Amino acid sequence: MDRPGGVLLDLDGTIYEADRVVPGAPEAVARLRRAGLAVAFCTNTTRMPRRALGERLAALRIPAVPGEIVTAPAAAAAWLRAEGIRRVALYVAEATLEEFPDCTLDDAAPEAVVLGDLAAGWTFAVLNRAFAGPGRATGLRAVLVRSGRYRVGDEATVTPAPDAVVDSVARLPALFGVE
Repeated sequence: MDRPGGVLLDLDGTIYEADRVVPGAPEAVARLRRAGLAVAFCTNTTRMPRRALGERLAALRIPAVPGEIVTAPAAAAAWLRAEGIRRVALYVAEATLEEFPDCTLDDAAPEAVVLGDLAAGWTFAVLNRAFAGPGRATGLRAVLVRSGRYRVGDEATVTPAPDAVVDSVARLPALFGVE
């Protein structure tokens, strides 16, 4: 394989598993850096800011600065900044709010909605607020799918009411006129 200009490493499962470093990972990262390769880390977690991930890596003997860590919240914040979007409804873990310093929190009339992993914080009321309030003010259409945790009559408890109700996600293409 040709020598790359840099290496992008996934964190969970590649650098660490749960709270343990993968054997040889610190040494491998150090060797890549000594060889002059740019090293960056990526993760799909939305529950921790880059600062905390950097601290976690340091505790595992892998030094990393936030600028070397790519996360979905950081990418979302960069996109919002590039688009000039400031009023945002953020549904992310409290620790992750630090990734959005340029944003003004606005659940009533946001220009964008950012969703992340709230773990147990995702209650029906929070989901309804996220999707029915700002999700709808930005032109989002709501379709209730009668599967999963659906219970008969759920559609009558959602305010505002969904734009459509279908029995299966398989009905979405037809609903949108897609064949």
